[in-house]
Amino acid sequence: MSLDEAQQGIAERFAAGGAALRVEPIGLVHSPFASPAGAPVQPALAGPGDVGTVEIYEQFAAGLADLDGFERIWVISWFHRTGPVHLRVIPHLDLQERGLLAN
Repeated sequence: MSLDEAQQGIAERFAAGGAALRVEPIGLVHSPFASPAGAPVQPALAGPGDVGTVEIYEQFAAGLADLDGFERIWVISWFHRTGPVHLRVIPHLDLQERGLLAN
């Protein structure tokens, strides 16, 4: 099967409602900020006491083996309390409305 055929098959399944993406959390990200107000827009602007943590659920802890020595890891998070999605937004430090995915 070619890449084009595979992509076409995926597109057809989504269009027919037969494909879904299932996401299951493996842990939690804890932040010292209870709301977006007051949170820094970039990590470099955070204070020395503004430290978050990543908690991995016990049943996934074995997956952390051998991470020692890595300079960084990728954490993919889901902001589950953000509210409704707006496809047009005015980004921080901008005055022009833009498409959400252009930010």
